[in-house]
Amino acid sequence: MVQKFKSLLLSFAAAAGFAFAGTDQVQAQTNDTTGISNLRADFSHTQTGRDLLGMLDVVGISVVFDSTIADAGECRDAAKQIAINPRIPESERSVVLAHETRHIYQRYGLRSGEWEETAITPSQFFSLRHYQEADAFAFGAFFWAERMHELGQNPDSIRIKSLSSTFAIAKDLLQEMQGDGLTKDEYREKAFIRAFYDLNDLGYNERHYLLAGTRVPIMEQLAGEALGNPGSEFGQQMLEVTHHYMSTMPDSAKFENYLRLFGGTSQDLSEATCLQTDSVSTKNLYLYPALALGPAALDRGTLDDLKALDERFLKTRRDIMALAARKAGP
Repeated sequence: MVQKFKSLLLSFAAAAGFAFAGTDQVQAQTNDTTGISNLRADFSHTQTGRDLLGMLDVVGISVVFDSTIADAGECRDAAKQIAINPRIPESERSVVLAHETRHIYQRYGLRSGEWEETAITPSQFFSLRHYQEADAFAFGAFFWAERMHELGQNPDSIRIKSLSSTFAIAKDLLQEMQGDGLTKDEYREKAFIRAFYDLNDLGYNERHYLLAGTRVPIMEQLAGEALGNPGSEFGQQMLEVTHHYMSTMPDSAKFENYLRLFGGTSQDLSEATCLQTDSVSTKNLYLYPALALGPAALDRGTLDDLKALDERFLKTRRDIMALAARKAGP
């Protein structure tokens, strides 16, 4: 049933000109054996790096270079690949790989893809995507700081060309490591929360807002078919798939607990993250993504737009659930 719904959803998306999260684009690529070997060697210097390499090998993720991508790196779910932009300086590629490998952990360890396919609201989807990026940015900075610390590198001797904001966070984390050690509270304040501010400058607000909004008109169209043709076989099929999907909506407590799984510095789910503490309130959990919006985005009414999308989504859900209840009878 889930696969049937996903196929219908993707077909409607294609017809409507939408691009759904998780659909990979085939890109030109090069398997630079020497470059990949250098990256693996660089990762092997620290325990975190060795753990990350082990995870990639277990999951079966390959690493390639691709000069056609716009970003520093990207994950390709269907191809089970991480692509690195070779235009990134060689000295910074391992940090990009650490960032992208964190996304692999999110996909396979935290099962973020499955959560994105549940009936979460547009604003929850926006928050979840922002959490994934902030988590990866903060982790990349942690990886960099730990490597400098374990190798005894002086950050003032390192020239940065591409990843200046990540490096700034890494330097602050390094200071804590060199002192009395990095605490989870310090990691949250100096890395995880700061990463949200960088998302706006990197264009993630617009990307995630568009992705959050795609499912709303598609669901309205699917629900419209079910509501408009309640007596037909096709209408019944639309009711079945939309009702099944809408039934996957998690309650707010479950979604909150899931968000708290982000903000960690390892791949061990039994290790508490910087968000799994009473000092982080529910209100703060939902405020963090708003940090990425900033005053300019707030002036454009992004939060109001997300609220309006939520209302449309929830209305569609109410209509579908009511129709299903009427069909089921007393």
